[in-house]
Amino acid sequence: MPKNAKNTHSTAAEPKFESVLLEIDGRELRLAYDYNAIAEAEALLNRSRSAPVNLLVGLVGMVNANNLPGLFWAALRKQQPEITLDEASSLIRADTAALIANAVHEVHQLSLPEAKRGKA
Repeated sequence: MPKNAKNTHSTAAEPKFESVLLEIDGRELRLAYDYNAIAEAEALLNRSRSAPVNLLVGLVGMVNANNLPGLFWAALRKQQPEITLDEASSLIRADTAALIANAVHEVHQLSLPEAKRGKA
């Protein structure tokens, strides 16, 4: 049964970052957006679009069936660097798509400065 929860992580070498824990098919996946993840997602999404994507501005209108695999994959890479785009995409199904889309939106909100949360 898919489920999710929010967590905060920090190490001496890396500043605090927020993440969302998602469980799909008994597998725990941690989503986190840092600057590199946002850049990876933008690069992937911009390859197939005529208008450039700027995820630093927000996700409004971006979480759809076309973009969800790339957004999900980029959010997974911080904690699961070995995951491929194909593997991330295979986890998106009728029974998980809404949960994954909500987790992507939530973790993106968590990556924003507090003053901008809820506005993107």
